[in-house]
Amino acid sequence: MPQSANSNRSNRSNRSNRSNRSNRSNRSNRSDLDQAELDHLGQGSSVLVSDALREAAVALDYASDHVDAHDGSFGQLDQKAVRLLNSRHLYHLVLKEVLEDLTIVATKKPKFTGVITLKDGAADILEIDASATNKTFWAKQYDVTARRSRYRDDRLAEIVLQQSDILSFFGSVYYISPQIHPWTHVLLEIVLEVVFRLTAEVKACFSVKRPVETGRKVYPVIQTPAHSSFPSGHAAEAFAMAGVLGALFFPENTQFSERNQTRYVAARIAQNREYAGVHYPIDSHAGAVLGDFIAARILKRLFPYTTDPSAGSFKVKDFEIGGQPNASTAKFGVDVERYIDKEIADPGSRPDPTAASSLLQHIRDLSLEEIG
Repeated sequence: MPQSANSNRSNRSNRSNRSNRSNRSNRSNRSDLDQAELDHLGQGSSVLVSDALREAAVALDYASDHVDAHDGSFGQLDQKAVRLLNSRHLYHLVLKEVLEDLTIVATKKPKFTGVITLKDGAADILEIDASATNKTFWAKQYDVTARRSRYRDDRLAEIVLQQSDILSFFGSVYYISPQIHPWTHVLLEIVLEVVFRLTAEVKACFSVKRPVETGRKVYPVIQTPAHSSFPSGHAAEAFAMAGVLGALFFPENTQFSERNQTRYVAARIAQNREYAGVHYPIDSHAGAVLGDFIAARILKRLFPYTTDPSAGSFKVKDFEIGGQPNASTAKFGVDVERYIDKEIADPGSRPDPTAASSLLQHIRDLSLEEIG
């Protein structure tokens, strides 16, 4: 199993949901991710083991005159090099690669106007425009959240578990095991981290009050996260995950119905946050669209020939609860339920495994080998 992919997986199972990460104190000390690298073949590291190994080496006289020195070549990136990378280095390097040129730009005239743009280099990818919303709009959103929160009994177990784990729910659609699919697991962790970082920037721009801060009709059954309600990080992560998983497992254009299964999982994860009382419906819808467009950019880096989706403009005022599709909502539906059947990215066909030219694409090929 890959060293980098097997670095203390058991301690990382609770890190799959990045949107509620207030418990990520001391992130600079990530020794837990690399504990396995410090372990010996048969047990963990300790002074006793080190001393015993030293004594054994002296007694058995391992010394040899043979030296296999480095040959002076540099910069070789192949699957062997990827497999040997320390997990902290792997995650840092691949995140830097994926996030390069992906930026969130807030429109300011001179203060924030309620419009952000996801850009890839100079290209505008997605605009989220909440500038025309008002108190009446958000009051309607609050009322719907209050009504939904009364019907959450059958969702309670999911609500609680999905605070820290959404990956397991996608595992109910596809057979994915950290032991059997370690590189796929690495890739999915990278997707979640990319979405978290970009969504955190978007949330910081909007800073919308949570339902519990708005009135007394909503009683959350979980702790309300201490960041903007809009857009939903859970929705963004879930729909991005659905997009990438669908492309990995069902890459052909004719397999949209199979890929669509993950979008139903994503929508339920998003809506569970509304029933929990921590999000408005519009949070879920905007997060879903954001997640799809981020997934499209990740897929473009995974599969360079992937068809670029046309730029989108999500104008929040157009998505009234119970509204009807019109020209402005045709691309995104009027709510998450009717957005499920949309697909932003065309994943195309699987690549020739020899075509990898980046760290991310090497991880892609290792993942595809596992999936078969």
